[in-house]
Amino acid sequence: MSDVELLFVILAVVYAIECSWWLDRRSVAFRSCFGKRFRLIQPSSFVGNSRGGFIFTHPLPPLGVALAAHELPLSIASGGVLVGSSSGQSQKFIPFDAAREFSAAGKKISGGGSVLLKAGSPGEARHVVQILERLRALDKPRRAPVLEKIIEQSLDNDQVRKRWERFRQKIKSLRVLCNGLFVYLFMFAPVLIGMRGLASNWPWLLGGILALTLPIALSFNRVHKELYAEAVEERFTHFLIVLLSPATAIRAHDVLSRSLLVEFHPLAVAKAFCTPSEFRAFAGEFVRNLRYAHGLEDDSAESDPADIAEWSRALWLRKLETWLSQQGMNPQELTGPPVPADDTCFSYCPRCLAQFTTEKGSCADCGGIPLVPFSFGAGRSAVPPAGPLQAPIAKERR
Repeated sequence: MSDVELLFVILAVVYAIECSWWLDRRSVAFRSCFGKRFRLIQPSSFVGNSRGGFIFTHPLPPLGVALAAHELPLSIASGGVLVGSSSGQSQKFIPFDAAREFSAAGKKISGGGSVLLKAGSPGEARHVVQILERLRALDKPRRAPVLEKIIEQSLDNDQVRKRWERFRQKIKSLRVLCNGLFVYLFMFAPVLIGMRGLASNWPWLLGGILALTLPIALSFNRVHKELYAEAVEERFTHFLIVLLSPATAIRAHDVLSRSLLVEFHPLAVAKAFCTPSEFRAFAGEFVRNLRYAHGLEDDSAESDPADIAEWSRALWLRKLETWLSQQGMNPQELTGPPVPADDTCFSYCPRCLAQFTTEKGSCADCGGIPLVPFSFGAGRSAVPPAGPLQAPIAKERR
């Protein structure tokens, strides 16, 4: 392999890395080749771990676009915020009245004098801090209604579509430049070098790269300022990287799109972009996971981790089921039983829908959730009992 070939191999590897995103398990991505029809993509289990995985954007022209949506990475009640796993380990409760302020530095969210967690992106970190600061400034009785309003706003799928249309108009010229740089680097340059060599043409090739990356960097800076005016440091850092790295410059629109929908719940984004069947499947999985959340225990103290997590999940479940009903869907039908795989299946897990050959037991993968037996009536179907969070009104313990 010649030095020139090795150079292009390295460039291709760097570009492939730029086409990958790391998402944690509470996040989903929506990928489109032409920016019209989106597919819901969840973090890969094959290329990832228990905390998250990679998703890959379309690498070839027209380069495509990807959007990310996240659940809130913490549990919020009127008394404060709970950070940590739902299993009750390594959890930390920060009372609103005790926290002087919440702040974001890059992806890190701080409060109560320490770093609370690391968000999926700087944009998500800023959004979470805005919510926490808004609630912290209120008296305790006023926080729960405001939190409900925040949840309702995060489920506004009409605003999702408007935000996307506005973004698509803003990046039109930038996408043309990014596609042009891809063609120049991976098509025109190799052909020119193969025909005339690198030694006598490298100044012209370098000049062409600069002629494309500079307007991309300037266009990126302009759009980023319009979309994320408060992210000054982030904008300057990405501007320099885009200016100095042609592989990053090709994917400049990905940097802009990643935090575009941080204010919205994954279900609202799925409703805006997915087909009805894909949205229905995703909504059913989401509600099941929320309704049959594992690792929660009853306790009467408001500052207890299990209590805060339970109250927060109950609130989200109630709001999501109300919203799904407004979309013309029956939450009970979405979370109905699966069709038995064969005559040997006598029960199933209401959370993951795994089927079992015994009538009684629990699902170890879902934290010991009791199995639901299939009935032997018509179609051998069963209706799962209401989960512990399936209350019509989520009442916070005081």
